[in-house]
Amino acid sequence: MVVRDSTRIQLCGRLIVELQGRRLEESLRGRQGRLLLAYLALNRDRPVRRDELAEALWSGKGTPPAYESLLAPPLSRLRKALGPGVLEGRSELQLVLPEDTWIDWEIAHACVREARVSGPDQAWDAAREAVEIADRGLLPGLEAPWIDTKRSELADLRVEALEAMARAGAQLGGAALPEAEQAARAAVQSQPFRESARGVLMEVLKARGNVNEALRVYEDIRVLLREELGSSPGASLVALHQQLLRDEPAAAEPARPKPVPRSSTLVERDREVHVLDNLLAEATLGEGRAVLIEGPPGIGKSRLLAEFRRRATGEGATVLNARAGELEREFPFGVVRQLFEGVVTDPSVLTGAAAAAGVVFASPENGVPAGDASFAALHGLYWLTLNLAAEHPLLLEVDDLHWCDRPSLRFLAYLVRRLEGQPVLVTASVRTGDAPTDAALLAEIANDPATAHVRPGPLSEEAVGELVAKRLGAEPDDAFRQACHGTTGGNPLLVRQLLNALETDQVKPDAAHADVVRAIGSRAVSSSVLLRLARLPGEAASVARAVAVLGESADLPAVAGICGLDEAQVAGAMAALARAEILRPEPPPGFVHPLVRDAVYTGLPLGERELLHARAAAVLRERGASLDQVAGQLMLTPGRGDAQVSRLLHDAGNAAMARGAVDSCVGYLQRALEEPPAAEDRPRLLLDLGEAEALVRGPDSALHLREAYDGLTDLNLRVRAANALGRALLFTSSPAEGSRVALEAAAALPPEFADEALGLRAFALMGVPFGAMDPDEMHPIREWRGKPLRTLGEKLAGAVAALEWTQAGGHIDEVVPQAFRALAGGELQARDPNLLTLAALLPLIVGDRDEALQLFDLGMVDAHRRGSLFAVTGMYLWRGFTLFWRGDLLDAEEELRASFDQAESWGYGPDTLQWNAAHLSWCLTERGNLPEARTALLRARERSPRSDGARYWCNARLELLVAEGSYEEAIEASEEYADRFRHYHNPAAARWSGLRAVALDALGMNKKAVALAAEELDRARDWGAPGTVARSLRVLGLLEGPEGLERLEEAVEIVGRGSSRLELAKSLAALGVLRRRAGRPDYAREPLTRAHELAEVCGAERLLAEIRKELLAVGVEPAAAVARGVSALTATERRVAALAAAGRAEREIAQELFVTPRIIQIKLGSALRKLGATSTRELAHALET
Repeated sequence: MVVRDSTRIQLCGRLIVELQGRRLEESLRGRQGRLLLAYLALNRDRPVRRDELAEALWSGKGTPPAYESLLAPPLSRLRKALGPGVLEGRSELQLVLPEDTWIDWEIAHACVREARVSGPDQAWDAAREAVEIADRGLLPGLEAPWIDTKRSELADLRVEALEAMARAGAQLGGAALPEAEQAARAAVQSQPFRESARGVLMEVLKARGNVNEALRVYEDIRVLLREELGSSPGASLVALHQQLLRDEPAAAEPARPKPVPRSSTLVERDREVHVLDNLLAEATLGEGRAVLIEGPPGIGKSRLLAEFRRRATGEGATVLNARAGELEREFPFGVVRQLFEGVVTDPSVLTGAAAAAGVVFASPENGVPAGDASFAALHGLYWLTLNLAAEHPLLLEVDDLHWCDRPSLRFLAYLVRRLEGQPVLVTASVRTGDAPTDAALLAEIANDPATAHVRPGPLSEEAVGELVAKRLGAEPDDAFRQACHGTTGGNPLLVRQLLNALETDQVKPDAAHADVVRAIGSRAVSSSVLLRLARLPGEAASVARAVAVLGESADLPAVAGICGLDEAQVAGAMAALARAEILRPEPPPGFVHPLVRDAVYTGLPLGERELLHARAAAVLRERGASLDQVAGQLMLTPGRGDAQVSRLLHDAGNAAMARGAVDSCVGYLQRALEEPPAAEDRPRLLLDLGEAEALVRGPDSALHLREAYDGLTDLNLRVRAANALGRALLFTSSPAEGSRVALEAAAALPPEFADEALGLRAFALMGVPFGAMDPDEMHPIREWRGKPLRTLGEKLAGAVAALEWTQAGGHIDEVVPQAFRALAGGELQARDPNLLTLAALLPLIVGDRDEALQLFDLGMVDAHRRGSLFAVTGMYLWRGFTLFWRGDLLDAEEELRASFDQAESWGYGPDTLQWNAAHLSWCLTERGNLPEARTALLRARERSPRSDGARYWCNARLELLVAEGSYEEAIEASEEYADRFRHYHNPAAARWSGLRAVALDALGMNKKAVALAAEELDRARDWGAPGTVARSLRVLGLLEGPEGLERLEEAVEIVGRGSSRLELAKSLAALGVLRRRAGRPDYAREPLTRAHELAEVCGAERLLAEIRKELLAVGVEPAAAVARGVSALTATERRVAALAAAGRAEREIAQELFVTPRIIQIKLGSALRKLGATSTRELAHALET
């Protein structure tokens, strides 16, 4: 049911709720009722879960355990007050209100949107209304964290409205100027560092004739930025200042241009153009978006893009455009190069992180960089885009995106996910009904929240009649107009092609000729094109076919070479084809529409088409065309066993890899294999193909790498192939075969390759943690314990020895130096950054060493430099685990989620995905999000019975069962877990004892629990890491009751030496609990307060909920126990804050940390709030103290 009549909700200022003329404020007198209504009204565009509503009502205290019973009374009262059918749903609730409902929050936002795109009169009124609403304040008298967030949003909206009001007043002049100046000064006062506010104030002052004061405003902001932020005013403000000095008419923000006149050829597209204009306005204000113009062939997608391009240029945007082609799908970064090649000639745009994009535009002759550049290229292209958008909004436009090459499509998907906060708009046309180059990548773009969809419909009968009258010179009869509309379905291109044919035959638009229209029928394009071709000179058809085959490679000499004509004849034929509206009149040669090209191309018999592509490849090669152009033609020819063709495609694949276009590389190499190559070339081709496939999709690579290994004779290449094949098998659910391959390869090497053989044997032993080998098979590696490690092979063996030693019961004083010896010099990281490096790093992680995170930071930089998705995925997984182990749960969750998604994309096998599922589930359990923790665990069920992945998975399951209170199931699972992993002595690696002890105690078996926990403590002391020992002390201390106080005090003292803030928070909380239970509440307050501060910083919501209850029990308000200062920062916040304090700009920090500028804004803002700082100078001081 939908409410009728007037509905009005005022949330700013005094609460007013009017429903069908009924005032309901008196029925909502309590805090809970008002909060419920406000939250539902502010989120009325979506259903709201009940637990989310409970959190809104009890913000700051977590969702109450019995929130359903607590939520029922206020919900019942609200339903009763609103009446039937207004609040719908049970598990999820939503206000159902009419479309014309007046809610002041929504009105304020709508007014600002209107002010952005309107002329000065309307902008003045709209902005003033938004300011009036915002000035009242949101929900005065009510407090909650989510209200604070909304109030911040309203404050930002108010400043934008004040700027819009001031800008409009400056344009209106006269009596509006005094109020415009007040608005501008209010904006500056609210946000002193906001340059746009200073700029509009300067404009208003200039309009009032007070140029000197405007110049003083500039000087104020210049000094403020230099002293407080170490930066300078932006280019637009500097330009305004210079123009004021010259007394030239200008504005800090360009005056909005008059509306661009509507194109006379664009019929019935006002709605679509309006949507695009609004998206451009949002992008101009820093709200990056993407828009897909979707529809069948000929519906007018390209015309809309052209119209939008014209309007964006008129608004001062930088416009870069490209057109994908069906024949260019395999060109590596073909669309990207069309977009950017005209601007990358300016070296300034390829500075900083954008420099990594240079490989995309480099000539193959410059050589192939080491490693895979794919991921690095995407990151570099992202920063190239941001560099180009630094001064003016940027519009990237791609026509026929469905034909876009994979590397370019991958970049666009990468970009769209990172548009938030950037003045960038991506527009593209997509033909529906056709199979795209890569459906999954296109779906990523289409389904992204930043993407809008515009779907132009067919023209009406009246619009078709208008076009008929313009083209044929007379108003059509009704029957003729209906025939034109009916036979074309209102498709604009079909209408134009139909009218071409009718005009050529001089058909009159009367009822008598309606049958002529129907005769041409729905084949208007092919019929019209072939008819016009038949009427042109003979060479015209030959030229049209050559252009259709060449695609974007078409130029006069190439067409002449294919046709066997001289260039003058070709030029004449092209002119005739242009007059016939088959080819474009402007260079380069191309068809007026893809459908016209399709008509010519599909008219060629298959055999003739293939011969023409082969001829085109030969002509292009003779003329010195690029490898991509030649290879693109060869991709459309059948294999003929030409070894030279196979080598050329092999070279094209290597060149594509050099530019980071792995998808194109794989396509070229697969086609080279199909040729087929000469026997002596085949093994190396297979090796390059397998290594390329391994970078983006592991399962595809093993078959080719296996054949390459079997066929190679060069020993160095065989070692390389064995390593690549072993990894591909190890990570794609064939670990036993991966280890066997490495052992066989090692055994086959001669004595002079002893170090390589040692490295292969060390790699083979990783079959043990992958569950493919018996743990006893690790024993021989123990000979490398404590030994000097000089060669690469010795360091690989030393890394495996460090891992085995950690799990088998070594002490950190012995194992950690072993790990450092393996990592020394960086050879291990360079050779094997994603497997044996991690084997050496694990002792540092569970040994609570700060160097672990530092080494992962360096590893992340190297992984991005290498560009491999495989390497980046591993870094995110284990860096996330390191952050989790240290207690930085918020940052850990972000990285573990990213790693899981990337691992699934690369094609990790279910065995390998156990690590991702376990780490993410364990983190979510500590975060208090138990439903999502279970979901994460089930994304990759436990498979290999004795692998490390299975061990982590079982441990995460036990943690979750105990957190859920499923103690009997936890005990049963822990028994099986203990039997399976009894060879793990270190409780940091196998935590079943402590978890089982907690479950036993919960079921009343305290004596057994204490004995089990005491046994685990002995093993923890054998390892010696502060966090592991403290955890075992904490568990045993709590189980012992008052007698365990000394153990808990020891736990707090020991864990303070390490880096685990979460374990410190847990130990402090346990100490406070035991002191309270012992009747010493005064002594409980200090540890509980410290525990609350730490748990809040960690993001440990489950622990926080427990601590808050304990604080209340000892008379402390939880809100008073909030962390402040440097200790309140997460690892990422601290790193961002340190870089900012050192004078680094947000963009530079984002580039260094491989995230978007928007994320840096959020992290830096959070750090400033926690430190109570308002400038980088204060930030530096806060960090020092």
